[in-house]
This record gives sequence, C-alpha cells and structure tokens, in this order.
Amino acid sequence: MHLSAEAAMDQAQTPSVGYVAARANEIACKIAPVERLDEKQAAEFECQLEELKEICLRSNSYWSGRWALNCIANVLQVRIKAYNFSASWTQLEQLRNAYFDSDISNGWDIAARQTITQLEGMVRVLFSRDSTDFKSGIELLARAFMTRLGRRQRLEGIRDVGFTLAIALRAQKKTRMIRIADSLENLMTRTMDGTSVMWPWRAVS
Repeated sequence: MHLSAEAAMDQAQTPSVGYVAARANEIACKIAPVERLDEKQAAEFECQLEELKEICLRSNSYWSGRWALNCIANVLQVRIKAYNFSASWTQLEQLRNAYFDSDISNGWDIAARQTITQLEGMVRVLFSRDSTDFKSGIELLARAFMTRLGRRQRLEGIRDVGFTLAIALRAQKKTRMIRIADSLENLMTRTMDGTSVMWPWRAVS
C-alpha cells in the first residue's frame, strides 16, 4: 500500500484520490495488528486520516466523495480500537451526518450503508450507554453479519462484526445465546478476512 501511494504521487503533481485510497489502506494495515491503540498512536493516525480527507474534499474527481467518507469511517475505527468511549460516539455522529448529507447516499454508493451499520453496531455494543443502545447494537450487527453471507456478498469486516456480535450475545448470560456466541466465535476463527481492523485474521501458529 505504501508503494502504491508513492506511485500515485509520482504520477500526479498533486495528491490524487488514488493516493488517498492507498494511504488510507496503508493506515488500516498498520492499525490492524495492534491489539489496542494508545492515545498517542490514535491521535497520529487520526491526524493522517484527517489530512487525507481534506485532500478528497479539495478534489472534484469521481471517487473523492467516497474516499472522504472512508476516511471518516477509518477515524471511527481508530477511536474504537483505542477504546475511547466519548470519541467513538462523537465520530459516529460525524460519520452519519457526512453520509446522509452527501449526494452519494442516493446514488451508486449505497454499499457504504453496510460499513456504517457495522460501525454503529460496534459502538452501540462496546460503548453502550443503556440497554436500548445495547439491544439496537445487537440488531445492527446481526443485520450487518447477514449482509456479508452468500456467494454474491463481500466478506469485508465480517470478523469485526462476528466477534463483536459474539461479545454482545455472551453478555446476555443466557445459555442459548452463549452457545450461539461459541459457534460464532469458532466460525470467525476459521474465516479469512483481510479487511477486519479490530480482529484481523491471523494464521494459527
């Protein structure tokens, strides 16, 4: 991803959306192996992503709106991985506003709703403020999980969805839910998904 970003810069006089895409993916790759981000790491990654978002906002290219939205979502992933309660809720609200205020929400980029559903479900479960948050988080994660199943679906982020959903089910302390959580966790350990940030796939040593 780093080499792709450098190549994109070499081909253009100013940073392009191609450069933003490669750099944002590079940052996601750097975040993924870390068990938990400390505040310094989180602040550095957030700053880098904010700079990439600004590049997109100055661009009028076809993909600029999509990658600006991606950068906002990536910042939320950073704040979730830093286990920052208040910052995660604040960033979720910014992500929702950015999506619904943009024209891409009505056009070809309807798939962005999957990512927002996933991230909102994670925030509501991991940082629930009350039982209503927690319940709606489970419902959002269940829906996000189902949208990733099937031969024509993309697995993107399914391990993040699956493991968070298992945490939520286990927290209910009901025998049936715990059994489902056990099965879900077992399934996720066998699922290869290179796009999950909270729980990336790792080969068993």
